[in-house]
Amino acid sequence: MVNYTSPIYQGAIQRVDLQFYCRPLITQQQAQELETTELINKMYDGAADKLIVSILGHRNLSSEEIAKLKRLVEDLERGE
Repeated sequence: MVNYTSPIYQGAIQRVDLQFYCRPLITQQQAQELETTELINKMYDGAADKLIVSILGHRNLSSEEIAKLKRLVEDLERGE
């Protein structure tokens, strides 16, 4: 079910004509960021680390995937 009051639908889509043609007003990346933030706030009390643990706790990661995640964390620490 779509929640039309979520941030993604508030100012994110514009109805263009009577045939209900819609066009995006924000990028896919912006939509993903908004929805991810909403998910983290609602389901994980605003703690992104809890989301990551939940996702990774249900998968067996390969050495390559673990290395990639480590690089991503290092990039975040450096502000990249």
